[in-house]
Amino acid sequence: MSRNIAVVYPRVGRGMGGIESVTEEILGEFSEEDRVVFFTVVPEKFREGLSEDVLEHVEVRGLETGFPVFLRDSERFQLIKEKLVHRTIGNKLENVSRDFDVMFFTAKFMFSGNFSCPTLHFVHNPSLNFKREEYSSSRLKSVYDRFSGLISADVFDADCNLFNSEFTRGTYSSIEGEVVYPPVKSDFYPGEKKNKVICLGRIVQGKRIEDAIEIVSETDSELEMKVVGRLTKSSKKYHKRLKRSEEKYDWLEIKTDLPQDELVQEMAESKIGVLSTRNEHFGIAAVEYMKAGALPMVHASGGVQSLVEKERFTYSDIGEAAEKIDRNLEDYSDLKDFVVEQGEKFDVETFRNSVRENLENLVN
Repeated sequence: MSRNIAVVYPRVGRGMGGIESVTEEILGEFSEEDRVVFFTVVPEKFREGLSEDVLEHVEVRGLETGFPVFLRDSERFQLIKEKLVHRTIGNKLENVSRDFDVMFFTAKFMFSGNFSCPTLHFVHNPSLNFKREEYSSSRLKSVYDRFSGLISADVFDADCNLFNSEFTRGTYSSIEGEVVYPPVKSDFYPGEKKNKVICLGRIVQGKRIEDAIEIVSETDSELEMKVVGRLTKSSKKYHKRLKRSEEKYDWLEIKTDLPQDELVQEMAESKIGVLSTRNEHFGIAAVEYMKAGALPMVHASGGVQSLVEKERFTYSDIGEAAEKIDRNLEDYSDLKDFVVEQGEKFDVETFRNSVRENLENLVN
């Protein structure tokens, strides 16, 4: 039976992470019999990334905000921009919701309105009330947080809310739902291993990459380390600070915007992958490490702990992490098969089955 389905990506920029992957998998889930309309503020950016098979049966519609949002220029004032955009596009979507059998929001939506059709909502990020550990507090940051809060917009409570981890779900008291782990697609694989550590992720201060470097510096093992990530305009000063560590340690190399084939090779060769972000809500990098046969070492906070399962892959302080890496390297052969199998749990088919089941429960 044909259904009219609206899929909404409410973010003001098309990034390169899990939210975008989830959006693309949701679009690919619907059959050709369905009429699927994809709403986004950045239609051209998504058209570039979507496969021809998806575009053949998906109508892409741009959402006009009525004011410039300065897409992708920097992360400054991102929260304020998103709140304003969500309020604007939410009002527009309310007017067209009667045309659809279901409306699926693929990222956290900050809106307090109502829609004429059943709604699903995939929530990737913790509640705004959750205080992520900051590097440093400043008076300016406090003023910004208070100002952001004045722009009234509650997280949208859909008929069905899905969360990307137990941690994310636990930060909300105003909405309830179930955990559906997002799929992690990659071409990473275990190759011929070297005594190498990799730290993968955007080169931004919140990733605490210097912690990962310090961890490796305190191990007793002879290791080389590659820090690989995407550099943004707003993180150039942080990158410059990290480069000073590269001058200090001859075993360290920091690479930005590495071509995919070279990244795949680096992952294939690595025995250890470090993710030092605090309160990571999911932790795609940890899953990618495991798919590549690299033993993860992640901070014991946030949702990433449940992905790696074993205590020997989590740490609370730098000394503990260094000790565990040394011990895990001794048992690498015994642990490799476990992490590869663990990484394969976060697959596309499992995710799509969960989405399909929740959708059917709403529309039937």
